Parts: sequence; structure tokens; C-alpha cells
Amino acid sequence: MHENNTKNKHPRAPHDLSLPATLFLKPIQTFRFALYHLLDLVQNMWCEQWDHINSLHKKKILSQDLDIPYVRLTLEAKKLCLLDQLHVVEEPEAKEKFHKLKTTELDLQSLSSEIQKSDIQRISGETRELQLESNSIRERLHRSYAVVDEMVTRELKKDPAIRQVYKLVTSILMTDRLRREAVDYEKKLWRNYKPTSTDDIRQENQSLEKQLE
Repeated sequence: MHENNTKNKHPRAPHDLSLPATLFLKPIQTFRFALYHLLDLVQNMWCEQWDHINSLHKKKILSQDLDIPYVRLTLEAKKLCLLDQLHVVEEPEAKEKFHKLKTTELDLQSLSSEIQKSDIQRISGETRELQLESNSIRERLHRSYAVVDEMVTRELKKDPAIRQVYKLVTSILMTDRLRREAVDYEKKLWRNYKPTSTDDIRQENQSLEKQLE
């Protein structure tokens, strides 16, 4: 009876000691999968911020470029009006107005050039800071990739089952990335080409059929 109780207390066989080696599989897969998606999310976030800032800067510069010709045309109209007055009547008051107008025009031109110069410098500084921050994040992610790759490579040499699972996870991630890239390309194509009516679609189909013939 004592021997039977001893066997019941120790039911595991000696070869079960090799099981903890496979316990590294799930944490490594989870960490690597999360790291891949984290990199994609960070890159998408920075790309969106980059595009947003560039669009805002372009709109601001464009609005300034549109305002400057309007101011110039207004000043030229006033100048022509004053010149007409000078030709008709030679008055000191008209000459003084013309001189003030000329001075104001020069001041506005100088001010607009200074504003554009300061905006360009500020935009260049912000762009440089964003680029440096993006490079820093990319370097940290690359270092994390290197650490994870080393851990995974070490585990792959131990068990062929882990090697197969690693290949499967890698192929799944690659498929997901290709699928998202395909969706982005479809959106860009649809944004660039939008037929306005069924007649346009029919004409496009006819031209394609002629090319195939």
C-alpha cells in the first residue's frame, strides 16, 4: 500500500520535463505580432501627421500668395487714379498722396517678403524636427526588431514546431500588409479616376475593347 501511494503522488514520467521549453512559443509570437502592428500604427500615424502638416502649410502659403496679388492690384488701381488726377490738375496735395501711396506700397512689399521668409524658416524648422523625431522612433523600433529576431532565432533552433509556427505567423503578417496596401492603392485609383456617368463608362469600355482587338 505504501508503494502504491508513492506512485500516485508522483504520476509524471521523467520525459515530461521537456515541456517547459515550448512555453516560450506563445509569448514570443504575441510579442512579435504586437511589435509588427505597433510599427505599422506608428508609421501610419506619422505619415498622417506629416501629410496634415504639409497640407496646412501649403494652404497657408497659397492663401498668402493669393492675398499679395490682390493687395498689389488695389494699390496699382489707386496709383493710376492718383496719376490721372496729377495729369489733370497739378496740385501739391495730389503729389503728397501719390508719395504716401508709393511709400505704403513699398512697405507692404517688404512686409510680405519678410512674412514669407519667416514662414518658410518656421516650416523648415518644424519639418526638420518631425524628421528627426520620426528617425528616432524608427531606430528604436529597429532595435526592438533586432532583439526579438535574436530571441526568435534562438528558439527556432531548439524546436522545429516553433520554426513552422514562426513561418506561419510571418506569412500571415505579410498577407495582412499586402492586403492593406492593395486597399490603399484601390482608394488612390478610385480617387484619381471617377467616371461622371454611364456614358463615360461605356466609352471607356469600348476603347479598351478596341485596344484588345
